[in-house]
Amino acid sequence: MVNKQEAKRFKEVMKKGLWRERYYMVREKYFTENSLIEDGECRNFIIQAALTDNASLVRREAVRTCNVLNITSKGQIIRLRKMPNLNKMLHIKPKHMQEILFQSCIKVGIPMYPRNRKLNDDELMLVSKKFEEDYPVFYDKVDGRTTKNSAGNISRKKNKAIYYMIQNAFEQTTTERIEQFYKHHKEYKVNESQDRVK
Repeated sequence: MVNKQEAKRFKEVMKKGLWRERYYMVREKYFTENSLIEDGECRNFIIQAALTDNASLVRREAVRTCNVLNITSKGQIIRLRKMPNLNKMLHIKPKHMQEILFQSCIKVGIPMYPRNRKLNDDELMLVSKKFEEDYPVFYDKVDGRTTKNSAGNISRKKNKAIYYMIQNAFEQTTTERIEQFYKHHKEYKVNESQDRVK
């Protein structure tokens, strides 16, 4: 018999939940223990997750659950599809994402000079958290799309792919754009003690 309370929770999470929440919901053990296979709407949700979810691990786990429980799509075995390009998935141009991450650097006080330096892990973590704070939907989609290894603890927030994106944004933002930002946002002060390497 369907666990109605869990079925309701499952549907809510699949509609609006973060990718980590969806990941736990589409696992075969959870789906079976709560007899969600008997609920047609729950079956439709897990089929959609297997076919189109934007989070790599959610899609992979949903496909596995569907195959174990013999849940098909239009009578066909569900197979893992190629994930969409990140920028197309977000409906955003690469330059716009670079601008978001660049501004996150400034907002948490990351010195923008010298321009040729590598950000350390503490700085990358600060920027990543600011990105998540200001753009939670974007962050969740990027985090879900780029987290691919479920061997570790998926609840941890460190995402090397996001760190890589932040470093690229830091390096690729021009000195002219940095100066323009400081000029129009007086609340953010450039750290004049830094040697400028243009």
